[in-house]
Amino acid sequence: KYEGNPEYVNIIKELGTDLAGLANNHAYDYGEVSLLDTMDTLRNAGIAYFGAGRNLEEAKKPLYLTVQGKTIAFVAASRAEKNFKTPQATADRAGVLLCYEPALFVEAIKEARQNADYVIAVVHWGTEYSNALEQVQIDTGKLYLDAGADAVIGAHSHCPQPIDFYNGKPIVYSL
Repeated sequence: KYEGNPEYVNIIKELGTDLAGLANNHAYDYGEVSLLDTMDTLRNAGIAYFGAGRNLEEAKKPLYLTVQGKTIAFVAASRAEKNFKTPQATADRAGVLLCYEPALFVEAIKEARQNADYVIAVVHWGTEYSNALEQVQIDTGKLYLDAGADAVIGAHSHCPQPIDFYNGKPIVYSL
C-alpha cells in the first residue's frame, strides 16, 4: 500500500504538474475515504484529475485542457489487477474507471473525440516487472484508437514495454 502526506502536493505542483490520472490499482489502498481525500487535495492545489471520481459519471468524464488553441482530452481506465481489488465507481460510490470490459472506456473515448482536437487514452495495464505484452493490451490498444483516441499511453508494469503504431497512431504500452 502507498500513502503520502497531503502536504507533498505542493512539491508536485511546484514541479509543474497540471493533471493527474487516478485510474490505477493503488487509488483505493486505504479505502474510499483516501481516494476522496486524494481528489480533494489535488483539486485544492489546482491539479485536475481524471479516471476516478465520486461516482461513475465523474470517473468516466474526460478532462479537457486547451493548449495553444487546441483542446486536448484525457481519459483513463485501469485493468491492472489479476484479482479485482480496486473498485469501479458506481452511481453512488467513489472509485476508478475500470476497463476489464472495455465498453465504458470506449464510451469515454468517443465522448472525448466529439469535444476535442486530440484524445489521449491513459490505461493502467500489463504484467508487473515484465516487458512482455499481454494480448489484451494489443487488442484493446487498437480498439481505443479505433474509438477515437489519438494516442494510448500505458503504465503499470514498472518497466518499459514496447511502443507500437496502429493506423499511424502510437500505443505506448507502458512507460
